[in-house]
Amino acid sequence: MIKFKNSFVNSVFLLPVEVEKYIKTANAAELRVILHIFANGSLTGDEKEIAKICGITESEVYSALSFWRGAGIISYETDEKARVTVLSDTPIEEKSVSYTGAELSRAIEENEDIRSLLNLASEKIGKILTPTEQACIYSLVDTLGMDISLVMAIIEYFTCGEEKRSARYIERAASNLFKEGVDTYEKFEYYIAAKEKAKSYEEKIRRIIGAENRAFTAGERKIVEKLSASAVSEELITLSYERTVNAIGKPSLSYMSKIIEKWLDDGIKTKQDLEAKNTGTPQQSSLGAFSFDDLVEKPEDLNDGDKPFDPMEKL
Repeated sequence: MIKFKNSFVNSVFLLPVEVEKYIKTANAAELRVILHIFANGSLTGDEKEIAKICGITESEVYSALSFWRGAGIISYETDEKARVTVLSDTPIEEKSVSYTGAELSRAIEENEDIRSLLNLASEKIGKILTPTEQACIYSLVDTLGMDISLVMAIIEYFTCGEEKRSARYIERAASNLFKEGVDTYEKFEYYIAAKEKAKSYEEKIRRIIGAENRAFTAGERKIVEKLSASAVSEELITLSYERTVNAIGKPSLSYMSKIIEKWLDDGIKTKQDLEAKNTGTPQQSSLGAFSFDDLVEKPEDLNDGDKPFDPMEKL
């Protein structure tokens, strides 16, 4: 453990906690500028003076100011001098950031990776991006601090289908992922793997109950997620489907889930477990100790009052 001793405790300045999110992505010039700004409070300064104090070029000063404005930490205006104002503590993903045409052009000209990112977005969306659309994509890097490789992966993933996606769609999907903690390429790979696993599991259930051509309700989706989390086998789902149809004459995930829940409580995870449980025992024991009324669906069980599940609601 390292113990620090601060000899200047009576002459310190504070940085917003949000600045810590950008320690990895901010370059040396950007870090020098933000330290200078908060050491002096809200300030008005000549870019030449700031450059001299920070030991960087005037171009790097403007680039750093743009970076921290995009991050939502400061705002600034330029005339003969740069006037910088510290912003409020609004969560970063809720801040509205806009860029001038000159700022976008400078970012594209000075950063080859940004050019590559916007070219990829244009190619995958299938059109030349307007400045507003370019700003949507650029803000993911400039405002949220996402790594360019991560944003590229997000663009690839959400434009891989036949339906063309917009820049705004990609921005919203990426922002929602950021809120959920998916802020690195590695975490996004895990997210994709989990999504694909869940999709495959859902398709198996759809096939078993004959629901390939309709959307699941939000209530049904929750049941599927619960079954997946419990690693319920396809074999057990098929058996519960057969018991359900025999009992009420139609497929029902709500009914099936109650049967499976009872089986799991009894330690039944396979067909063999179920057969062993039923050996020498009346058939109804495989359903558990609850009554038929407990299993019969009520209207509210069918859709929980929810609209059909929208896969983009929780992106």
